[in-house]
Amino acid sequence: MSRELSVVSYNIHSGIGIDGRHSLQRVADVLERLDADVISLQEVQRELAEETGFEDQPAKLQSMLDHDGAYGPTVTLTEDDVEEVEEDLGVTDSSLAREFGNLILVDGTVKSVEYDTLTSPADGGQRGYITAVVECAGIELRIVNTHLGLSREIRERQLDELFKSLGTLERPTILAGDFNARPSWPAIDRLTERFVDAFAEDGNDRFTFPTPYVDRKPQEYYERTYTPHRRIDYVFCTSEVSVDSTEVYHSLASDHSPILARLSVPADR
Repeated sequence: MSRELSVVSYNIHSGIGIDGRHSLQRVADVLERLDADVISLQEVQRELAEETGFEDQPAKLQSMLDHDGAYGPTVTLTEDDVEEVEEDLGVTDSSLAREFGNLILVDGTVKSVEYDTLTSPADGGQRGYITAVVECAGIELRIVNTHLGLSREIRERQLDELFKSLGTLERPTILAGDFNARPSWPAIDRLTERFVDAFAEDGNDRFTFPTPYVDRKPQEYYERTYTPHRRIDYVFCTSEVSVDSTEVYHSLASDHSPILARLSVPADR
């Protein structure tokens, strides 16, 4: 017996669209349209920057979508950090969380959460992962959300750490995120030794980054069209999970296109 489960992965770019406009509501609107049971988001801010209104994005998205959630910050700025980038942040306020990381949302219940950082270069952005055991669609499974680095060497080290953290895969597991690697690259080869690439299983090789402009209304920021040319966002699953269909959805809400995988997950093991 199995249950249908839909999973979205989306690098939301802090709610700043490819048109340069910030709107977390646009992100929420996209996610409502996709109507997924499980949502894996990367580049989510919590009270971090003036350009996003110092908003608590995990709390706002959880409320907007009426989902349970778990947030795993990979960066937490100290007051010294803030002073160094004060010209970007606009204010120094010790009451703000000033965090940046990954978010899992689920139309169900988050039962347990773990998160950690991954080895990252000092000048390349701190990466990390969050893993949650959730109950959703009448089943219990593990959701892992990550955002890997930009260089081959650092991705290899990050995968070593991620695999060690996962240990044995004792329950159905979904691994989703922005892997910054194309399907033919070594990181994806390593991942598909342990997991099924849902989009490859479905024969879907559509690109995910950068998202194209899809609205041709005559506004100033539509002066050029971005052509997506990289598939770097993925949904992976363990072998007992079946892939029913996949979809890439285009929107202006971020610089990435969200991806959707419809899966069948065994109810019992």
